[in-house]
This record gives sequence, structure tokens and C-alpha cells, in this order.
Amino acid sequence: MISNKKIFLANIPFTYMDFKLCPLEQVSIDTLRLINFLEDHGNEVIFADMRSKQNFSWKTRTAGVSSKKKLLMSVASKPQHFLINTLKQSLVQSGEKNRTLDEIWIVCNFSFSPYLFDIDVIQSTIDICRQNAPGVDIKLCGTFADLFSDFLSDLNLKTADIKSEDIYKYPPKISILKDKGYGLFQLSKGCCNQCSFCIAGNQPVHNYDVDETLGYIKSAYEKYGIKEFWNWDENSLLYPGQFHALLNGIIDANLDITINFALGFQPNLISDDLITILASLNLGVLTIPFESGTGESFKRINKPYTIIDSIQYLNKINTRAKKSIKRIQSSFIIGYTHDDYSSIFRIYLSILRLNSMPIPFPLFIFPGTKEYRDNYNHLKNRPITEFHGQLWPLVPEDKVEDYRNLLKFLLIKDLEQAKKNIELLTPEMKKIFFQELKINEYFVEMCLESPGTGYQSLITIEQKLEQCKQRKEKILYISVSPKPATRSVTKELGKYFCHCYQKKNPHTELTQIDLFKEPIGFINEEYIDCIDHKISVEQTSEYTQNLIRLADKYIQLFRRSDKILIATPMYTLSIPGILKTFFELIASRLFYALNDKVAPKQVCCIITRDGVYDYNQKYNLQEKTIEACLNFIGIGTEVDFILAQGFFVKARKDQILNKVKEDINTYIKERS
Repeated sequence: MISNKKIFLANIPFTYMDFKLCPLEQVSIDTLRLINFLEDHGNEVIFADMRSKQNFSWKTRTAGVSSKKKLLMSVASKPQHFLINTLKQSLVQSGEKNRTLDEIWIVCNFSFSPYLFDIDVIQSTIDICRQNAPGVDIKLCGTFADLFSDFLSDLNLKTADIKSEDIYKYPPKISILKDKGYGLFQLSKGCCNQCSFCIAGNQPVHNYDVDETLGYIKSAYEKYGIKEFWNWDENSLLYPGQFHALLNGIIDANLDITINFALGFQPNLISDDLITILASLNLGVLTIPFESGTGESFKRINKPYTIIDSIQYLNKINTRAKKSIKRIQSSFIIGYTHDDYSSIFRIYLSILRLNSMPIPFPLFIFPGTKEYRDNYNHLKNRPITEFHGQLWPLVPEDKVEDYRNLLKFLLIKDLEQAKKNIELLTPEMKKIFFQELKINEYFVEMCLESPGTGYQSLITIEQKLEQCKQRKEKILYISVSPKPATRSVTKELGKYFCHCYQKKNPHTELTQIDLFKEPIGFINEEYIDCIDHKISVEQTSEYTQNLIRLADKYIQLFRRSDKILIATPMYTLSIPGILKTFFELIASRLFYALNDKVAPKQVCCIITRDGVYDYNQKYNLQEKTIEACLNFIGIGTEVDFILAQGFFVKARKDQILNKVKEDINTYIKERS
């Protein structure tokens, strides 16, 4: 047993390239448990936390499957002089027992799993310690050292004589985090799944006491003022009962804290009860993983859930708990030998469609996983440092730059921005991206409506998608005039636009809504209570249920349309009341009940009015009202107006109509 020693503890920082994919500065909770264990056995511990938000260029590394391409990596670390100064101070006799430094421990623990360490960073740390503390025993410890000891043999180090199960029994030394601005908590270790890319399933599972965990969260909050907590459990929902009990304990304690679940929730283990609990918390980051977008990719990575699970539960969380969450993000992995661009872009677009933030992760290869075994011939003679995901260990050299650009593209969290950066993709990727974009609304809808979530349900959806790939371009035409077509200039111009558009684009499918023929009514108190989730749809009157059915119908029409045409007259210097009511139904249902938006669409508005008004004129509220409504719904990033105005001069009517029809033809020529 290690006892009554003065131990210098240094943790190893992480390397990265291009992007920090995780908060690399965080200490591991296992390291905090280790410190508590050592101090409980009478040891004095000096902790040198080398992890930092600071960045330094590190070394050139070989990348790609044949290790021929070279890439510069950086390290997220405190400077080396911090390690040297801290080590020198620890060599001075100090403490109540006036003891000198007995041992140096190099700790390789994950803050998050999975991740890999750079062996040269470990070696450099060891060298600094040897140079500045000659004669002091140096030992290696931590999860990484336990799991991958074969790859560390060249370091010629002893490993710390300590059992992991002994450390796990100790709560983390939370006081170490008091000046770091974050806290850590843990409810489980390991995972019951055997996913193809993850090492967590190869470790024994362990659960932690709920009261103990809640106790040190309270202590961190009350003693040290820590208000931000992170959970990095490999599978947070491994023990659902304990998990719910902890969250309810935080709610009951009325702690003013923000909780982050960065590795996320296994989608098929999320329950409606859990979502209700989440809605009562303050959540920072919540991750809902996706991983596979097609049936074929699902079979290869051995996940216990499909993209249908991810979509359905992400949608439920959006609907019921999103207001309590600062950021919802969704993770997925790229860089397999069996990568399917259709799967990748289907995942990406579905994540954007559900207003989550895409978190693509390059594949990190871990010895002991299926991906390692399947690719052993490529990996057997390579150092573990080269298994780092951002070195693309399974990607051919001529595609490494393509994948670096693909990662940049997939990190874009807005569809319109993605379209503007489409040149990051290769021609093959572009083609598949636009194919998936064309059918994504249908795919997400079918997933949301699917009674099953397993592999066979996904295959059924994919078969239906084949029909969607051949679909025509859809135009939604919204007519806003109470007059019959024979007497309405608005309807005449709307009809002319549709005729010309279909003549130029004969495969277009047109859907028309005449608002004055729709059973649209005003929002009532029941409707407000229903969209606020205070009462269910079934508890409302037939009138309110009709409003909800109409809102859902219009939302679906918007979603399924590629382009939208609105033809409306000016009423009382603004839009007609029925168009405002139409927008109110859709916007309130989307924003309050569904916490959602419609993807941006190309919109053309034909506006007719007797007077002549500039866009910024005091008595013109029309264009800005339409823009505001469309932007609020999510549609209106591309809104064009074709103005037909000045009809109060009757003699000029034909002249005005001819000019507007020319404008319509020019618009169609340029925009279709």
C-alpha cells in the first residue's frame, strides 16, 4: 500500500489538429479520485495540472492509412516552465512531516472517453521530470496506462502499484476545481454495449452512490461557488433509476447550477419521464448521438439504436425540454473504411433539421475494438499516437485533405452557411449532399411517424425514400384575396406567375391554398394553453382541435415545398388579417408547442396595392411584416418582392399589369 509519501502528480495534456473536439483543458474525475485516495492514506500530493486552454504547436505527425502524409499537431497545455517550476517547488522540504519528494506519478486519465494520448507528450513530461528531479522514482498510472500498457513499454517506466477498484471507491477531490470554473460528477463507469469503435464496453461497469454524488455536487456549489458541472460518463443512462434519483435530488435541493451531459444519452434509453425531469433543470450542453444514417452503416457499427431513435427522442426533447437547455448537440463519427456519404449527410441534415448542433468526430482507433481488429493489418506496426482520429488513421493519403475539409463542412451549424461553403466538398460529396437535401424533410417525417425504431423500420423507410428521390419540385402558392379570380388583380398575377413557372419548369408540382376558402379561425385561450403544454390536444374543444390540425397541415405544406409564392393585396397599409392569422397559427405552433422552425425556402411575394409606397415609407407596413413573419417561422432568408402598385389611377391598370408581368418573367428566368 502506498502511504506516508510525498508524491508529485502531473497529468498529461492532449494533442489536436485544426479543431479542439472536446474541452481539452478539463481534469479527469478519475484523477480527482486518485488524489483523494492518496491523501486518505497519509500521502502528501502536489498536483501539477498541465491541461489548459492555451495552445502550442507540437510536432508533425504522419497521417492517413499508410502514414505518408504529414500534419502539424498542437497541444492544449500549460507551458513547460509551469511544470518545471511546480516540480522544483515540490522538491523543497515542506509540509508538517518535513518530507522530501518521494515519487513522481505521470497520470494519463481521460476527461472524456474515448480519447488518445500522444506518446511523445508523455515522454517529454517524463524527460522534464528526470532532468529536474534526478533520482526520484517516476511511475505511470491512469486509465490509458491500464488499457494500453503494451504501447507504453518503450517508456521504460514502472506502473503505480494501485488497483483501479480501490480508487473508484473514493469521491473526487472536488476542492481542486474551485478556481477552474467547472465541476465534475459521475454516476457510472464503463458501458454494457460493444460498439465497434469504443473501448468503454471492454471495461467492467461500476456505479456510484447517488447520495455521495449529490453530496459532493452540493459541497462544490456551497463551499466553492461552482455553478457549472460536467458529466462524462460513457453511458449516463446505464443505471436509469439512479440517474433519475440524482436529477430529482438536484431539483429538490434547489441548486442554482448548470449541468452538462457532453457524451450524451443513449437515445433508445431516453424516456418521457426523463424528458419531464430535464425540463425542470438548467442544462448547458446535452448530446444526443446519431452515429448511423442508413441500414448498411447501422449493421457495421453495432450500435443498440438507429437514427430513428435519435430523431424521435431529439424531437421530443425539443418539444418538451428545449427551453431549459442552452445547447443541444448531436455526435457522429466519420473516417471508417466503410464510410457512406449518404449516411453522413443524412445524419448531418437531420441534425440541422431538428435544430441541434452537429458534432462530427473523426474515428479514433482503440486496440481491443472491432474497428482495430478489422483493420489490424494496417495498424499492427504503427505507434498508438497515430491512431488519433484527427490523423485519419484509416483514410487513404489522397483523401486526407478531403476529409479535413469534410470535417470543417460538417461542423457548420446552419444550412444556409453550409450551402455557401459547399466548395469544401468534393464533386462526389456535393452530389450526394444535394441528393440527401432533396429528401431529408421526408426522411425526418417518416422517422417521426414510424411506429418502430429498429433496423427493419429503417429499411422500410429507405425503400420509401427511393420514391422520394424522383419527386418533382414543389411550389406552394398562397393566395390572399377574397375576390373571385375574374375580379382580383392579385389572383390574376398569382395565376400568371404559376403558369409561366410551370411552362419553364414543366415537372413542377403546384399546391395552392386560397386562404379565404380555408376554415381559419382566431387563436383562443384553449389553443394558448395547449401549445404551452398545460393541457393536451384531447382536452380541447373541436374548434381548438381544428386550429391545431390546420396549423400542422400548413407546417407540413411549408416543409414539403421547395419554393413559396404569396400573392396578397395591401389592407389598411399592411397585410390582410387572414394572412396575419395564418402566420400566427403556424408561428405559435412551431415556437411554443414544437420549439422548431421550418428550413429556409426561396420565397416570392407578389404585392398589389392602389397606392405607391417605398419599402421604408412611414405608411407601408406590408413588406416588413411579411419578412418578420417568414423569418420568425424560419423560412424567410430569401424573400423577393414583386410590386404591383399605383392602381388608384384606373387608366394605368393595363400598363402596370404588363410591367409587373415582365418583372415576373425576369424573376422566373433568373431564379428558377
